[in-house]
Amino acid sequence: MLSKEMHFSWRLVVPCLLRDIMTQGNDICWAIAFVRQFEFLLKKNHRMDKDEDHLSVQYFINNTPKQFMEKKGYGGIMDITCLPSVLLDHGTVLEKHCPLSETLQVTRFNADEGVTVYKPSKVRVRSLYDKEFKDDVDRFHRFHGSLIHQIEVGCATARIPIYPSYYKLKGKEIYCPSKAELKKDELHGHIVLFTGYSCDEYNKVYYQFQETAGTSVGDEGYHYVYADFVEVYVEMAL
Repeated sequence: MLSKEMHFSWRLVVPCLLRDIMTQGNDICWAIAFVRQFEFLLKKNHRMDKDEDHLSVQYFINNTPKQFMEKKGYGGIMDITCLPSVLLDHGTVLEKHCPLSETLQVTRFNADEGVTVYKPSKVRVRSLYDKEFKDDVDRFHRFHGSLIHQIEVGCATARIPIYPSYYKLKGKEIYCPSKAELKKDELHGHIVLFTGYSCDEYNKVYYQFQETAGTSVGDEGYHYVYADFVEVYVEMAL
C-alpha cells in the first residue's frame, strides 16, 4: 500500500519540470525515458528554459544503431547498456528541429548548421551486479541508495521486468509480481522514468514512475514498483 505522502517526488516538488504523460505507438519507452531524464536535468540546472521547446526523442531514436533494436520491428531495445554512448556521442536537439514521428527507419540524423546540440557529460548504466556492489554484504541497500540519490539529483531512467500482473494494475497499486510469475521468464523489460520514492507500511522501498501508455492507466499515468524488482538504472550528469 502507498504511504499517505511520498518521501520524495518531483511530481509534487516541481511538476512544471516534468513532461506530460504520453502514449507511445512503437516500443520507444527507452528513448522517452533517456531524453526526459536529460531534459529534466537541464531545466533543473537552468541550462534550458523550463518553458522552452522540449528535447527531441526522435533525434535520439534516429541516431541509435538499428542493430540495437529488437527484430520485431517495433523499436524495442535489446540492451540498455548500448544507449549511453549514443547520447554521449550524438546528444539531441530541440524537438522543434526534429519532431517525434516514432519512425524507426532513419539510420542517422545530423543537426543543421547553427542548431544547438545538447550533450550530457556523463551517462552510465548502473546494475545491482556491478563490481562496486557485488562484494558488499549490503549490496541491495547500497545500490538502491545510489538510485535514490540519482532520483533526487533529477529523476532516473530504470528498467523493470514485465509480468502479466503489470497489465492488471489499478490506481495506486504497487507493482509486485507473484512468486509464481517470477518462476517464469519475464514477458519483456520496460524502461521508464523514475520520479520519486517512498516506503510502504512495512518500510519497504518503492518507486514512482511515468508510464508511456496515457493518463488512463495507473495513477493518472504514473505507476509504482517495489525496489526488489529494480536492478538497473541510468546515472546521468551535465
